[in-house]
Amino acid sequence: MTLLPYSLVSVCIASIGRASLFSLVEDLYTFSSGGFDFHICIPEHAYTEVSSNFAAISCVNLYSSTVSNQVIQRQIAVKYSTREIALIIDDDISISKESIDILISSFLKLPNNSILAPVLCKPDGSSYFVDRCESGRSLFQQFKSFLVNIIIGLPYPNYKSYHMFGRLTKAGIPYPFLRVNDSTQRLFEVDYVPGCCFLIDSKGAKIDNYYPYTKGRCSLEDLFHCLYLSRVHHYSIYTHSCSFVSVEVPSSSIADILVLKNLTLSLFRQLRFNSTYGYSMFRFLSFYIINLIYLSFRITCNSLLANLPLHQPSSSDSF
Repeated sequence: MTLLPYSLVSVCIASIGRASLFSLVEDLYTFSSGGFDFHICIPEHAYTEVSSNFAAISCVNLYSSTVSNQVIQRQIAVKYSTREIALIIDDDISISKESIDILISSFLKLPNNSILAPVLCKPDGSSYFVDRCESGRSLFQQFKSFLVNIIIGLPYPNYKSYHMFGRLTKAGIPYPFLRVNDSTQRLFEVDYVPGCCFLIDSKGAKIDNYYPYTKGRCSLEDLFHCLYLSRVHHYSIYTHSCSFVSVEVPSSSIADILVLKNLTLSLFRQLRFNSTYGYSMFRFLSFYIINLIYLSFRITCNSLLANLPLHQPSSSDSF
């Protein structure tokens, strides 16, 4: 069994100090037998509490930030990393030792200027994203997906071909990389990877002028990051289909509300992204308006159904 060079990797985390941070660091520390070093940036208001929890671990380096902003905090953490490879990871995910080892061993074989990420999954191991083109869905769902794919500029794909996974459509909207039961292919070159977990060389990790916003949520930062690195610095971006990271999924009762909220908050950022990198404004705005109407209708219907009075049985109901 080949020993992996964990000592080449710095783990860089932007965190608000939630409890999951401690379990993530503990897992990664154990997986690497203490080989990783950690660079974690915390907002000032949470720094004292978090630092007391890591006082006994010498390889954990903590930094404070005057603002609670994921991109700014990540840049601070990366700035102080000194190893050849950076593992950029969020504190609210779970990853196994096997997936970490697959990422590291595969990354070492990639050419210079590369990014490598795992596939996002639900805690039960199923694909995090819904496959809009899966053949087992209802005719209405398939027709709706077909219509949306035309609007955003994605050809109706062959489900087993992978050619659309991790690609950006003509509307600048990403088609996610889905988890599928196929181990024959492993590394895939893609247009983007989600920003919650990826490996990158230290030089690329320290490129810090890709995101034009310093306030509010860091929506679409992964798209800005990947396109900036690939277009300006000629990075190649890969996903490994046999490495997985687990992300919690919101309950179905609030999923539509969260999607609608995120869609609204990211409107102008998506328009700026499309303008910067040459994606279609018209296609995106068409998709945005249709989604806005559809999600508003679904949320209203679900709200009305939830408020319907429950039928109380009476004596006349009995036989």
